[in-house]
Amino acid sequence: MVRQAAPKRAPVKPEPVDAARLATPRLPRRAPGKLRFELLVDAVDRLLAEHDASVISIQDIAEAADVPAPSIYHFFPSTAAAFVALAQRYLSVFQAMYSEPLNHTALVGWEDIFRAKGGAAVDYFNTNIVSRKLFLGSDYSWQVRLADIQSNRTLATHIVGDYDRHFIVADREALVDKVEIAIGIGDSVWSFSYLHHGYVTDTYREEAFHAFHAYLRGYIPEYARKRSEARAG
Repeated sequence: MVRQAAPKRAPVKPEPVDAARLATPRLPRRAPGKLRFELLVDAVDRLLAEHDASVISIQDIAEAADVPAPSIYHFFPSTAAAFVALAQRYLSVFQAMYSEPLNHTALVGWEDIFRAKGGAAVDYFNTNIVSRKLFLGSDYSWQVRLADIQSNRTLATHIVGDYDRHFIVADREALVDKVEIAIGIGDSVWSFSYLHHGYVTDTYREEAFHAFHAYLRGYIPEYARKRSEARAG
């Protein structure tokens, strides 16, 4: 009796890899875990100061932090997640910078606000190579770029708050969208400077301010009236 050949089974397809999950750091809840997490981010910071992101591995992070590699995977499923964690640390610095109050008396026009906040950001970039690599360089990951874009929304909210606090501007809520776009324009100019010079030159600092304000003049009067005193809040 001739046996019939068994029907061929369809090849088993591998489970799709969730790229977003692999690039998301696992934030600890307990104090010991938080301490270990920050120590690992410190190690990533040191490595990126000396090397390009493309050559840094999980094993490199483990060696720099002097811990076993499996403990790295507990917090960072991939090197992309490690860079996202580091980016989030720096983005917190920029968010704090943009939330700093301004001296109402020292402001002449509304353009002075981004000159102060954006100028402080440029000064920080120029003294910190890691922040330049993360946000202005060409080898950052899409996940870091996404975190940066999301943070720009927070920065835009702070800037619009300053506009409204010190000057008379219309449609504050709609203005947040426009300032977010303007921040992206300024970032592009600073990135161009970094790619050509390794830092943000004075010329490109001014070019970014010019581009930022030229775009926003379509939505804010060039001579917006300054309030007699700063609004609270």
